[in-house]
Amino acid sequence: MRGTRWEAREGVESNPPRALGAGQPPRLGSPVVGLRGLRRYGGCPRLARTATDSDPRVPTRAERAPADQLGSYDANGPGMPPSAPLDPQAALPTPARTRGEATRDPRLSALFELLLDDSPRVVAAVQTELAAMGRSPLRALRRACSDTDPRKRARARATLLALRREEVLRRLVRRAARPDADLEGSLFLLSRYAYPDLDARPYRRAMTAMAVEVRARASRASEPLEAALQLAVYLAGDLGYSGDREDYHQPDNVLLHRTIERRRGMPLSLCALYACVADRAGLRATCVPLPGHVMLRLYAGPRAVLIDPFDGGRSRTRRECDEYLARHGLAPEPAWFLDAPSDLLLQRHTMNLARSYQGRGLERESRELYATVRSMSALRERRRGAGGASASNDASAASERRAPRDRRSEPDRSGPFSA
Repeated sequence: MRGTRWEAREGVESNPPRALGAGQPPRLGSPVVGLRGLRRYGGCPRLARTATDSDPRVPTRAERAPADQLGSYDANGPGMPPSAPLDPQAALPTPARTRGEATRDPRLSALFELLLDDSPRVVAAVQTELAAMGRSPLRALRRACSDTDPRKRARARATLLALRREEVLRRLVRRAARPDADLEGSLFLLSRYAYPDLDARPYRRAMTAMAVEVRARASRASEPLEAALQLAVYLAGDLGYSGDREDYHQPDNVLLHRTIERRRGMPLSLCALYACVADRAGLRATCVPLPGHVMLRLYAGPRAVLIDPFDGGRSRTRRECDEYLARHGLAPEPAWFLDAPSDLLLQRHTMNLARSYQGRGLERESRELYATVRSMSALRERRRGAGGASASNDASAASERRAPRDRRSEPDRSGPFSA
């Protein structure tokens, strides 16, 4: 039958439907089962046939009564059993457990109750227990961050922040245990301790854009040294990156992403920025770990030059560096003029952030960061004891132990170095 409704609706049966015998099962693709019925029963023809055997005669659209003419309980159409009337007094069945309760650990529920305790020691103990549980309490904590109780919201958000910071510190220690870990990724991870929701991709793109300009300028230079110095000419001269002399010890001066945004930072942060841009531009740059003031060494073929990113990218001589050390009562150590490994620079960055938090009275943050520094130092000592460290790393660590700790609260602006 050409143009029948069955062809238009199903598209699989060209013949009109015929009555089924008592023992004749419906065929796959027939109007009785159809593609819709097959999909409804999970693609299983046997299940679809079993469901349609009880009422093989499916009414057509024309045979069905309009919706406004149906009875109160005949809304399913003719040929279908009426629904049971609803009793307003009947109690609705309630599930045994809700979705949240089905996955809730009794121990976790008890810890959440203790999280609202008035004692700071109890709350700290609860946060320690939640941190030891790994990722299991994170979903419940995120739900509690939107709770109607303001105190519960505040405690949940503080606990979630503490757990995320704990995870950042663990990852930092793992990266410090790998000598091949890149400094850029480690510093962005350190930034997530202060800014947990940080997205590093815009800052990576910004450094890539800087490197494109530096590479273009270096290609127009007449000699290798001039090409290498284009890094300082562009970053310090054109973009204005230099040291923060007004508020030297604030945490933003330590964090790489904030250094990129503010164009201000500590010597180590600025040197790290220079090194990241130089690597993208095809230049070789390393950090020189002078006590209290990290320098940048730019390589130009067989030659190399020391520059001071904190002081606007000015070049420094070995004599100026020795005078800086003598002014602070330090005898020059050969290891201080070697290229620093990435794990040592990460440890110094973490130490700078700990001191910055300590100076602002944030005792908990400073304790956590100091503990992380001790873990990093222990890993370096263990690796050196196992013979995994290079000779330069051994010399750097030995001179660190001999050198007195730099306890200056403000950068020294009287000498050639600004910090």
